Amino acid sequence: MESNTNTAETSCQLGVQLHSQGKFEEAVEAFNKAIELDPKFAKAYYHLGVTLNDQSKFDKAEEAYKKAIELGLKDSAVYLALGIVLNTCGQLPESVEALKKSVEFDPNNAEAYYQMGEPLSNYGNYQEAVDALKKAVEIDPKHIKAYFDLGIANSSIGKLHDSAEAYKKVLELDPNHDGAYINLAKCYDSFGNIDQAIKTVEAGLKIRPDSTFLQYDLQELKKRKDLSSKNVESNL
Repeated sequence: MESNTNTAETSCQLGVQLHSQGKFEEAVEAFNKAIELDPKFAKAYYHLGVTLNDQSKFDKAEEAYKKAIELGLKDSAVYLALGIVLNTCGQLPESVEALKKSVEFDPNNAEAYYQMGEPLSNYGNYQEAVDALKKAVEIDPKHIKAYFDLGIANSSIGKLHDSAEAYKKVLELDPNHDGAYINLAKCYDSFGNIDQAIKTVEAGLKIRPDSTFLQYDLQELKKRKDLSSKNVESNL
């Protein structure tokens, strides 16, 4: 006869398998069964949290992650997961603290540094957000989302040239990223170079001709350029 611990492990493994198949309700049942058999099974609480998060049951996911930590599962992954769900729930300082814990356990966790950028920015700590996002792309030079958020964070502290470089990196890694074209064009526009802004949006439309955002921005930039030219002519 199997011990409760072994049976709990089997239930947990079943839950992981069901989760990977998108069968979230059944996965939750399997994890709860594992916990019923072994109430101190920290890993089951962690996986339960992951599944609840995927069901958008964020408060319950937070509880499950915290229980896993309380029971001794203290590693980078669980603190990363907790940090993400805390940010989703609007608990920004708590989110940052959890994510800092994540990188304490794994200093090379680029995802934790990337996730740290959003809550730091959202409560106005833009320089720390820039520092975290720089660390993310240093660890993972192909982290497109981190480069994009780095562009936004640099703009927030007035470092538009650094912001432009971040968006260029996004486009180097993903030429289909219409948001990067739009924000890079805004940088050029801020530099007073509306022609380069227009060229940037046009380059994006060659790759993403269906992008209504790029189409709109191109129209607006051209309107402003025409208006500026008319104003110059009227002053002659």
